[in-house]
Amino acid sequence: VIAPIRSRCMCVRVSAPTHQEVARVLAGVASKEGFKLPEALALRISKASERNLRRAVLTLEACKVAQSPLSESQPIQLPDWQLFIGAIAEEVVKEQSPKQLLKVRGKLYELLSNC
Repeated sequence: VIAPIRSRCMCVRVSAPTHQEVARVLAGVASKEGFKLPEALALRISKASERNLRRAVLTLEACKVAQSPLSESQPIQLPDWQLFIGAIAEEVVKEQSPKQLLKVRGKLYELLSNC
């Protein structure tokens, strides 16, 4: 942000929501979508998403697609983009070469075009 704008604005720090607040939002999303979300699963999703509300909603969607109806003991499904990034990271760690760099670059472009 440029200095003239910064001088006319007041910065406000907003902390991340608590795990309970994220679970409450997820329960609200589930009720509006017409399915039941077990409270224990909502808390596990909140912890897996590290209190990131956007990531938590995407994780809830991935869990719903993987298994319907939802259960307390079902595994947490990571969103596809997160699995894709994990696979890219594994490839980078496995081999560092110009050839691998081109492959990873192509995958990153694919990821950007699909998001």
